[in-house]
Amino acid sequence: MFVGGFTRSSKGARVLRLGVRRFAFFKLEARVLREAKGKVAVVSSSYVEIVRNFFNASRSCSRGWEISGVWFPESSPSFSNIDIPVPRFPLRRSSNAFGVDERSAELFESISTVRPDLVVLVRYLFLVHPPLEYRGRIINVHGSLLPAYGGKGQYGVRLQEAILQAGERKTGCSVHLVSEQYDVGDILAQVAIPIDMKDTPVSLHRRVADLEVKTLIGVIDEQVLKFR
Repeated sequence: MFVGGFTRSSKGARVLRLGVRRFAFFKLEARVLREAKGKVAVVSSSYVEIVRNFFNASRSCSRGWEISGVWFPESSPSFSNIDIPVPRFPLRRSSNAFGVDERSAELFESISTVRPDLVVLVRYLFLVHPPLEYRGRIINVHGSLLPAYGGKGQYGVRLQEAILQAGERKTGCSVHLVSEQYDVGDILAQVAIPIDMKDTPVSLHRRVADLEVKTLIGVIDEQVLKFR
């Protein structure tokens, strides 16, 4: 769409000047699309490899959502000196050894300031008590085929070691809704992989962690649409 008008040249001739409004339209359209993206709050205990890989995978411009902030214990040294392109919100150390009630209240009070559509736990080791307004909007990723090998303390290399010691022939990951108990919320997605005879706890942990990131990204893509 062109707009413009007549002006006078130095010799007195009328000159038609045309302007282009389309640039303003594109700028407005880009802003609207950016603002229309879903908001995801990420909660983690430490900046381990799976968290780093999740952040990298989430940066795709084709995603219908973006990370609005990351919440982590202030005592976690891994978040202190890294460049994360999102706001960071350290949580104070709780007097409770596992921070169940006190930290959970502080966590969701802080999260509410960014008004997220979805809250995602990635290697957050504390039990949270979801407020009523967040029920059904908090998800967690776990490195096993739940309900098998779920519960407190089941994470990382030690989890895969337990799976190997049990002689399992397959494993995988689960993405589930968070409830007031460890790893018992409704399962939203599960993906299985065969266990190789050459797998060690470390190699299996790495394979499952890669699977967790891909599965989690896919679930967020689907879930965030429900709250837009």
